[in-house]
Amino acid sequence: MLGYSSGNLGKSFVWTAFESVLLYFLVSQSGMTLPSAGILLTSLMVWDGLADLAIAYRTDRTGRQAGLANLIRVGAPLCAVSFAMIFAAPAFGGMILTVIAVIAGRIGYTLCDVGHNTLLIRVASNERNAGTVSGLRLIFSALGAGCVGLALTQILGTHDMGKQCNAFIAFGLVGGAVYFITLFTARKATLHLPFASSAGSARVAVRVLLKRMISNASYRQVLGVIAIQSALIPFFTRALPFLSVAAFDDAAWSGWALTGVTLGQSLSLPLWMLVAKRRSSRDILVIGHVGLLVSMAGLALTFGISAAAVFLGLLGASQAAMNMSVWALLASSVKSGKVDGSGGEALPVGLFLATLKAASGVGTTLLTSVLALSEAGGTGGLRSVNLVMYASIGIPMIGSALILLVSARSRPSAGCAVS
Repeated sequence: MLGYSSGNLGKSFVWTAFESVLLYFLVSQSGMTLPSAGILLTSLMVWDGLADLAIAYRTDRTGRQAGLANLIRVGAPLCAVSFAMIFAAPAFGGMILTVIAVIAGRIGYTLCDVGHNTLLIRVASNERNAGTVSGLRLIFSALGAGCVGLALTQILGTHDMGKQCNAFIAFGLVGGAVYFITLFTARKATLHLPFASSAGSARVAVRVLLKRMISNASYRQVLGVIAIQSALIPFFTRALPFLSVAAFDDAAWSGWALTGVTLGQSLSLPLWMLVAKRRSSRDILVIGHVGLLVSMAGLALTFGISAAAVFLGLLGASQAAMNMSVWALLASSVKSGKVDGSGGEALPVGLFLATLKAASGVGTTLLTSVLALSEAGGTGGLRSVNLVMYASIGIPMIGSALILLVSARSRPSAGCAVS
């Protein structure tokens, strides 16, 4: 479980960089316009989700036991090298090389993401340890995101553009190396695990497999939750560099804020893993979203003063609860749909990832639209600050309120109940 979960360290480093750094980097360092950068990242995220679904279906159709490990073997070096190239390209190759590196990096990440995330179904061999594995994954994810936050604090705090460029290059090299090492560690740790997909799934049409998955009420609810959660909840952390510039005329604050959020995640995850032994994943999901509403309200009242650190930590703890619970719910819902021996292990995870990434693309488009509107007030202007602040606080709160509403109305069937 530790070897498998360590893969989330490298994945989180790259994912956090794509979510919270890359849009800002493309606009400030590579010379891309905000609309162009937003369209590029949104298109790649949607393509990533569709590719996840296609790769997952192909994996179940072939039924090859080593297929998931082979995806990591190909994808890890491609993503690692491309990630390093992204941050070096503005200094050596210009905008075209940057775009090529971003596209190649996303392709490599896609290959590894399907392989690594689907292996969760094998590692979480029963419902009891599904929460434990999800918690371990998120501990490593918090470490990866924390490293990005600390690095951003140093990089963006450097106002000499030459030194900042060199710091970004070092950031890309370190991130690529961490990604490669941890993904191969996860691959090696799971090679011995049995293949969970049924032999008959290769002969079943994709529409039949999709129909079976969607008929699973528990799985259907997980898809709805992850769609809302991926599109709206991360808006605050996605907007951090731009919010920092608008409010403080200093992007370095975003690094400290991201570090505070990830510190809250890291410190709270062992507690959530203990809570998971006594409370259901659905209960933890609700607690997490209630905590997010409280943290966002607190940030609205304390933004710009030291007391905001408390609510940044609470935000991280809340995100830890909701992320741990949704992955545990995914593993359990997939297993609940396999009791009749039909369906594979990769396609349900692929559809989940496709939903997550398409929704994340929607979130990036939403952020780009808000930033474009805020430019009318001028960087650092009152209108700019207020619009970005209101969106950063309000949009995650809307997302949590929607998920709490869905949770209150949903009643999982007895056959799909999970813990």
